[in-house]
Amino acid sequence: MIRQKNYVITLIFILCFFTFFRPFIANQITKRGDGYLGFDMNQDAIRQYKKALLLEPKKINTKNWLAYAYSRSGRMEEAIKTYIDSLRLSPANIVAYHELGMIYAMKKDFKLAKPYFLKASSISREESFLSEEDYDFYHKGSIRMLEACRKRLGESL
Repeated sequence: MIRQKNYVITLIFILCFFTFFRPFIANQITKRGDGYLGFDMNQDAIRQYKKALLLEPKKINTKNWLAYAYSRSGRMEEAIKTYIDSLRLSPANIVAYHELGMIYAMKKDFKLAKPYFLKASSISREESFLSEEDYDFYHKGSIRMLEACRKRLGESL
């Protein structure tokens, strides 16, 4: 009886510990993925981001980094699916819109890239979850890429 009680107490402790520290653990795993990505170890980064998303499935930044790691490793269809999944969770995800536009622009499919750049350029700073510096990078980049798409499609600016 005492032994069974100890197991139950231990199990409850583990569950409480895991629940309380889950966001912290997921964040640490994401940072490990960032490190791998920085050293061009894309497959290792993908593995880490997937682990982090098992713990915190609604982390937009982690989903964006997973999609980026997919695109860096040439797995474009998986990158597209992951960015689109990220947009379901956060419709004002300027990063996902910009990067989807970039994927299609690199494929020279400017007709498909254009709406993503248009959407990214229309998201306000207040809607965005990014820092001011990151927001400016994606917003201005999307405007420049939108102009490039229009030029390639023969549309007037």
